[in-house]
Amino acid sequence: MATPYGASVMRAELDRLAYAPEGERNDTLYRVTVRLAELAAARHLDGVEVRRRVELAAEHAYQGAEPREREATIESALRKVDVA
Repeated sequence: MATPYGASVMRAELDRLAYAPEGERNDTLYRVTVRLAELAAARHLDGVEVRRRVELAAEHAYQGAEPREREATIESALRKVDVA
């Protein structure tokens, strides 16, 4: 269950990912995932929900790109915060 703060940040971060310009998407995906994973670690968000929502948003932002790239970026970010 997300806190109001966590839900608000998640919406803003997923919007940031959705509108990231080409050439900045991978970096944005990493930063967004780390930020949301930190909020999950602090119990403002559910970690499973973070992963699901980030994967879905990344799939839309990365249309036509290789899925392995976005999956590797997400995994790397989750490992950084130790919620993988």
